[in-house]
Amino acid sequence: MSLAASVALRFRAVLDRFDAEDLRAVLVAQAQRLEHEAQEALFLELVEYAARKGKYEVISPGEDAATEAEQFALRAAKRGEGDPSEFDEHLRAGKKAFLARDYSCARRIFMALLEPLEGGEIYLGEDEMAAEVLSSDLTRCSAMALAATYLCAKPEDRATLVFDAIENLDGNYSLSRPIADMERVLAGPLPDLAAFLPAWLALLQGEPESQYHGGYARGSRIREAMARLEGPAGLERLARSTGAYEDLREWCDAVAATGDLSAAHLACDDAANICREPYHRANFLEASARLAHKLGDPAYRERIFEAWRAAPCPERLHCWLGEDHPSAAALRERAAMALTECRPNSDRERGILLLLTQEIAKAAKVLTGGRGLGWSSGSHPGHVVFAAMSWLLGDAPHRSLRQEAAEQVQPGRLPSFAGFSTPADDDDGPRVPHQADEFLAQGRHRFHQPLAIELPLKDLLLLHKAPEEVEDPIAELRLSPV
Repeated sequence: MSLAASVALRFRAVLDRFDAEDLRAVLVAQAQRLEHEAQEALFLELVEYAARKGKYEVISPGEDAATEAEQFALRAAKRGEGDPSEFDEHLRAGKKAFLARDYSCARRIFMALLEPLEGGEIYLGEDEMAAEVLSSDLTRCSAMALAATYLCAKPEDRATLVFDAIENLDGNYSLSRPIADMERVLAGPLPDLAAFLPAWLALLQGEPESQYHGGYARGSRIREAMARLEGPAGLERLARSTGAYEDLREWCDAVAATGDLSAAHLACDDAANICREPYHRANFLEASARLAHKLGDPAYRERIFEAWRAAPCPERLHCWLGEDHPSAAALRERAAMALTECRPNSDRERGILLLLTQEIAKAAKVLTGGRGLGWSSGSHPGHVVFAAMSWLLGDAPHRSLRQEAAEQVQPGRLPSFAGFSTPADDDDGPRVPHQADEFLAQGRHRFHQPLAIELPLKDLLLLHKAPEEVEDPIAELRLSPV
């Protein structure tokens, strides 16, 4: 459960016990504790909610308020700074005009204030972002400005005027999904949207990619317009033409949203084949694997393995190793297969696989190759192998896997544990210190716990946890006795 959902649940549990008069009393009491700007912001939120429900009539502040806002903005831009409380007051006037459906007045107020603020012409005393000193939500205000522009424009001019407004506003305010943003503040669909979309999409696709914004906002707007205009088919054509991860993902999400699992599975497979970045390709392969599993397609196991090969990490490796709760023999077979694909610099994963295949001496060599000062890294083999060695050297029942491993490794036989090993040419620090011998010897007595030959996989898979997630790494490595 998210933090927001948890907070909502807690408050609802209490508020459900209140009647309407109790709620009014509590809300008024809390509002009286707020500063003036926060009081006004809360009041306007309540007014907006009531107005949307048709239970409150908002009176527009009128053209005089728009003129005052324009004059204030001109004075502030000339001085290079403005009073944030006065700036907030004018923004609230713009919101009232918008809620009163006086869109011309609202547009004048918002554009007069937000354009110079976005252009850096007005300093409000903030350290970094203007939102630090304003109680008004600038993203919401900019969406209202955009919606007012849309509604005031003639149908044939809408695409150009909205495009220009975004160019003047976007920077401090997120307008990457302008159609959704406008509908959110209007609490309903945009009128004449079908006529607007072709011209809007053509303008967006003709826009050069901005070096300042990295092209992200432009791509997001194109995907939004394409989805509204042509649906998943349009997004597929866009994704296949660009091969960009964001385009591919939005296409797959749109297909999945239709509820057709087979089509979504095929889309994710195609996206994995098209995508050029290994990390993102792995994400599509994982999505394909989940859908294949839901569809009963046994090929999902291959996709899990391919995801790990594309972008190796312990989590993906463990997902493949642990699929279907394999027997100890099947687990070792999978680990041996993965060893052939393990990349040279994946020491932590290599250590896990060597332990699972019972190649204890090789696992110890991986450990001795780890940097002495590198244990803070999640990729260091020590978090897994060092703790596993300590556990393996404890006493074990006859004919158990732990006994087999312990017979192969004794403290005096561990390679390169006495003192510091000779650093490689490219190694600028010490490796595993001589205290490892002593610690491993103590492990024979400190971590004694008899185990049966079958090793529950769910416990082995705890090995992937980062060091800060595990209070006692040895305890995490113990397997449940039978």
